[in-house]
Parts: sequence; structure tokens; C-alpha cells
Amino acid sequence: DSISAVAAGLNNYLLFPEGRYHMEEVEEGLCLCPACRRREKEDDYSKDTVIKHNYNMLLRELAMVKNAIKKGVLRQFVETRTASSPSLMEKLRVLRQEHYSFLEKRTPVTKKTTLLATSTDSIFYPEVERFRKRVLENYRKPVSTRILLFLPCSVKKPYSLSKSHRMFRNVLRSTGNPWVVHEVIVTSPLGIVPRELELVYPACRYDIPVTGYWYEEEKKMIQRMIREYLNRNVYETIISHLPETLNKIIEEEIPEMISTCRGHPTSKGSLKKLNEVLKEYVNKYEHVTGDVRMREMIKCVAQYQFGDNVASQMIRDDVVVIGRYPSLKVLKDTQQIAAFSTERGLLSLTLAGGEYLVSAEKNWVVIEETIEPKGSVLAVGVKDADPGIRVEDDVVVLRKKRLYATGVAKMNGEEMKEMQTGEAVRIRHHRS
Repeated sequence: DSISAVAAGLNNYLLFPEGRYHMEEVEEGLCLCPACRRREKEDDYSKDTVIKHNYNMLLRELAMVKNAIKKGVLRQFVETRTASSPSLMEKLRVLRQEHYSFLEKRTPVTKKTTLLATSTDSIFYPEVERFRKRVLENYRKPVSTRILLFLPCSVKKPYSLSKSHRMFRNVLRSTGNPWVVHEVIVTSPLGIVPRELELVYPACRYDIPVTGYWYEEEKKMIQRMIREYLNRNVYETIISHLPETLNKIIEEEIPEMISTCRGHPTSKGSLKKLNEVLKEYVNKYEHVTGDVRMREMIKCVAQYQFGDNVASQMIRDDVVVIGRYPSLKVLKDTQQIAAFSTERGLLSLTLAGGEYLVSAEKNWVVIEETIEPKGSVLAVGVKDADPGIRVEDDVVVLRKKRLYATGVAKMNGEEMKEMQTGEAVRIRHHRS
């Protein structure tokens, strides 16, 4: 629709991504589009030239939108465009806060791009709200842990690769019973990130401006997360190794917790105090082995990804986890049922693992009996699908009422049923 471009041009207004300017307000050399270059060269200030400039701006903006979609950064692009328009920003905020369900259905569970959480509105991003919801509703702490340790986030992601978190892990290892401690990172806009989920998007790829100041919305969100999390997960001892400003926010919910930070979390005094307190408490409990915690870690990821019902059936005491973290394989009776994907931070299921989703009637896609896809399931071949499926979810493909394949969703469940074109599922394993 070019009516707005023509109408603006007829009134001598030039359109730019940042807004509209009257022709007399635009300095020479400001725009290098073909129409403006010719205007300056031929001294042509006609309405026709202005309209052609506006057409060029529209075409450029369309190209920018297509590029943003292709790279998975459309929201960031929209935010830059709405920043200069209060009315557009108002509509964007209403969309986020009142139409979460619509946006969440269309938001992938994992992305390769970094989540830029540069505004207070980021706590309402659908992938952020979904992460918090899954942590509270699906996730449960490792059974063997007795001590909760709150840690600050780090600039580098995943946290465990950062210099500060390597220091924290060294202190934990020196206690002699590190696996009895459960590390939980406190951060905005995610609230809390259990260590087991640090490779899950968006925890593995997000960036925030670090000022040391916390907005009221952030404070309330973190307090609510911690309050609801502790209602579902019980610890015998709670230790906080958070900076003072963040520690005060937490103290309002947990007045009995032990604080170990003295100034900066990585200062000698802070690390020494953390070491002293941990050693005092960890040896009160039975020693927990790394093998036990590794299996519990996989179960925690499965809970987050599929829910506790599937995780409890899939990851039992007879399951064996092999490999060096984070490249892990999950075996049951010597048969691989899943692999921990370092790229996705989630479990990738084999056919044997897919049977657990079939039993739970979760993330299923029913295809036409006449097709036997090998690489992809196209939307035209889908008869029915679980409406709870989101893009990048692990799914099971059913054919003739039997498990035919496992793979990754490339559409949400509703789109699979409605669309007649496009890739619905990218198959990973299939029956021969």
C-alpha cells in the first residue's frame, strides 16, 4: 500500500525510518537514494521526486523487514522503529502484555541469535515469560541437593564459562561434597536460572545492560519467582552469594538465608567467606557423586522440556549417562534414548526415547498413511498435531497409529494443521 507515501509526497514530506520531514527541513546529502541524488544534481524539487524518494524508502524498509525475519531479529528491528513513535510503542506494549498467548505460540523454544534485553519491557518477551513459567511449573530441583546457593549472573554465557563462575566452581569443588549444593543464578529478565538450564535458550544467549540498579518491575518479578520456586522446591539451607543491592531484594523473601558476599562476589574476602560457610554445611549431608547429579541434571532438562510426567518415566535410576559434559548420551538397557544437544541445550530423542512422548500423548504429529517421509514432513502431509507444539520442539511423528519418526518442529502445532505448504517437521530418526 503506497497511499501514505504518495500522500506525504504531495505535501512535500519525505519519509525516513526515523519519521517524516518536510522537504525544506532536509539538508543536502542527507539521503543518497537515486531520487535524492538526482534531485540534488538537477536541482529538481518537484513533488514527483519526493514521491519517488518515499517509494525508495518503502522498498528499503521491506527489504530490511525480510532480512530481519530471515535472521530471526524481527522484534529487535520493530523495537528500533517504534522507539521514535509513542503511539507505535504503546501498541507494541499492549501486544506484549495483553496478547501473550498469540505471541508465545509463534515464538521458537530456541534460537541461534542473542536475546537483547535492553529495556524494562524485556521481562514481557514471550520466550522470557515461557522460560519462567516452565521453571516454576515443569522444573524440580535435583533430588540429592540439600543446599541452595544463589549466584549472580555473568556477562559471558553460558555462565560456567565465565571467569567469575569458574571461581565459584573452584570453591565448591574444594568443599569435598560439591554436588549436594544446588546453584541457582539470579538475573533479569529471566528471574532465576538453575545451573542445569544454563544451556537452554534464552539463558544461554541473552545480553543485558549492567548498571547495578534494579527497576521496580524487575524486583517484583525476581521476588515472585523466588517465592513460587521455594514453594515447590525445599532446601535445608539457603546461601546467598549475591551483591548487596540484589541480596536486599532476595532478603525480603528469605530473611533466614546466609549471606557470604563481602563487596564484590569474586573478591578474596567474598570467596573466603563462601568457602568457610559451604564447608561448614556440606559435610553435614551424605556425599553425592557426580554420576548421580549428572543423571539428575538430565532429568531436570527433561522436566523443563517435556514436563515432570514424561521426565519421571524417561529418566529413572536405571538410566546411564555417558560422555563428558556437555556432550552427553542417555542410555537405558544399553540402548540410547536421547542425547543432550549442546547447540539447543535440550534433549534430542531417538526412536526409543520418542516412545515416552507417545505414551504421554505429548508433542505428537499424525501424518497421512500414504507417505513415508525420510528428511522432512511437509505440512500438506499432516493430518493432526498436538496444539502445544512450538517451533524447535522435539516431536514424535505417528503413522498408522505407530511411532514412525522423531524430529524437530518447524511450525507450531496449529500451523501444521492449517498450512498446506512448508516444512512441518525436520526428521532426525525414522523407521526403515
